[in-house]
Formats: sequence, C-alpha cells, structure tokens
Amino acid sequence: MKSKLLVAACALLVFAVAADAKDLQLLDNPIRVQALQARAIMWNGDGTVTPTSDWKPVGPSSAGDCAATNVWDCFEADDAGDGTCDPVDVDPGCGLGSSRWFYGPSYCNMFAVNDTLTVEADFATQTVFGWYWYGDGGAGPEACLVALFTGDYFDDTCTDGYTLGAGWIFDFGDLETNPGSYYICVPIDLAPGGFDMYNNGAVGGILANAYDGEYIYLATCAQFMLWGTDANRAGSQGPVQYDDDNPPDGTHDPATECYDYALGLCPDPLGAMMAFGGEGGGCPATGDEMIKKAKCKKGKLKVSVANGVLGSEFTISETLSGKSAVGVFDSKGKGKVTIKGLPTGSGTANAEFCQNGSDSKAFSCPA
Repeated sequence: MKSKLLVAACALLVFAVAADAKDLQLLDNPIRVQALQARAIMWNGDGTVTPTSDWKPVGPSSAGDCAATNVWDCFEADDAGDGTCDPVDVDPGCGLGSSRWFYGPSYCNMFAVNDTLTVEADFATQTVFGWYWYGDGGAGPEACLVALFTGDYFDDTCTDGYTLGAGWIFDFGDLETNPGSYYICVPIDLAPGGFDMYNNGAVGGILANAYDGEYIYLATCAQFMLWGTDANRAGSQGPVQYDDDNPPDGTHDPATECYDYALGLCPDPLGAMMAFGGEGGGCPATGDEMIKKAKCKKGKLKVSVANGVLGSEFTISETLSGKSAVGVFDSKGKGKVTIKGLPTGSGTANAEFCQNGSDSKAFSCPA
C-alpha cells in the first residue's frame, strides 16, 4: 500500500532523541540524473498539495559557475565553471571529497524539514539536491519524484513547528533502487519561476513515487543525503531538523521525529543535502500584477489575480475581518485565493505582489 503525505506542519511539542542514535556513515561516488519535468505546487496545510501549473519539461542550468548554490547552500558544489555542481568538500574542509553522510541504505526518511537561518536573496530560480534511493532493496526500478517546498517560519525549539508554502515537484522517471551510491540531480533551472527564500524560514523535501494532483505518495524507502552549511558559502542553518522516520508515515511526531544534528562531526551541524540559487535573484514580477475580481458570497471571499510570473507568491488581505491568504501564480499568470468566514458588510481586498507591487478592490458580503 502506498503512503500518502497526510499532514502538513504539526504542532510540535517536545524535543526528540538525538540523531546520533542512528547509524551515520559516509557514501561516495554520486550518480548524476536529470529531471524530466517539473510542476509548481502549493502546500495546503491539510495534507493535500495543489498543482499551480501544468507539468513542463526542464533542462539543466546553463553552463558556467554553479549558481544553484548561491542563495542557500547545504550541498557544496564544485565551482569549476562547467555548471555540473558536482559535490566537493572545500568549506569547511572535512577531507571527505564528494562523500556525504547518510544512515545506511535501508534507512527510510522520505520527508525532511530543515531551517534556513539566513539566506542571500529572497528568491531562487535554481536548485540541486542529493538522495539515496533504496526502494525495495534493488529488486527493480521505482518511479522517483522529489518535491521541495519553502516557508517563512521554523521553530527550533520544537514547540510551534514550521510553515511550508509554494514549491515544485520534479519527475525523474524510473530510477534503479539501492544502486550502491547516491543520486544527485543535474542542477534544475526554473526561471522565471522558482522558490521564495526566507531568513528564519524552512525548506522541506519529500521523496515520492507518485503524485495524483492532490496527494503526494511516499517512496517505498529513501532518504536525503546529509551535509551542512558553512560561513564561506551562501546562507546558514541551525541544528534542528524534522525527520519522518519513526515511523515513516508522512507526518512529523514531535516526541520522536525532531532531531538535534549538532553531532560534533564535520560539517556540523548536518542537514538535508540541498541548495537553492540562480543568477540575479529577486522575487520575480511583471509589474502588471492586478486583482481582476473580488466577490463575496455566503461569507466566502474569492479573489482572482492576473499578469503574474509562474511560481511567484502573492498575499491577499481583507479589511472586513482582517484575514489573509497566500496564493501562487500559475503557468497562465493567474492565481486565486478564497477567504472564508466573513461577516456581512463591505470591505477592501488588498493584494501584495513581488517587488512591492500592490492592488486593491472593494467588495461586499451580502446577508
């Protein structure tokens, strides 16, 4: 039976056992694979994941410096100028080359959430990441999808959890299971779309074998490889990470799945092996974003926006009750949010877009 990703950010209450209770070891000789297609998605907070674009083909980032790591880097890539972003170890200089930490082939943690303590820009158009794909232990290939999300909140005391929002899901087709080394993706360029990045924010990754447009289905068994940030590379992380491993069921249990990764190893602390970057940075905008409609019926305010950039977030707030909602522009440059529970009366819907864009439209909620 496939396992659905059932819940979003849990209310995390207590700090779990240390990660060194598991069998950390090193693995070298990464295998490079190319994503076939990508789709923009939105984390809804109720266990569902909504597509905000159609599937689109993706190609590697253009040759040149490894720009996929210049906003937040827990990957560490070779900056040789060929754009391949092969893993290296220069900063902090652990003497490990392209080896990365993991918990042995058969350890299963398909859902990890790390923090972005600091970032170098508020938007990233490229990403690169590494993972181990155990599956059924090597009996045959398994469909591989990797979903990444970012969010604007991460509580490192494990009391208030984290927030995830817009993201992307990447389709790698069928990959051989338990290959004896770990996979890394060819750096993926999503421009003009990408990821919103946040200081004191969150990055979440899911390793899956299916997505039906509503639920992400966890892979049979897989894990992100582990590395760390460094003062000489972009961004930084704290010591806390949530791992869905006890059991791997698509949720994070605060009592058993919140880990301290400051283990005295190199690098220290460790975290899920991924990075975000891209040339130019900056939250993408056309400058022509606008509210097209703002209509209220039976206490539900529906606001439609237009002329945006795929993957770019927008926020709608309303003055009648003071509520707000976040949406994301789709491949047609459109977006929509619904705010529920409004009283009878008149108000204004206010939109905030990237690069300080804004718009307003009056509405009325009839009795």
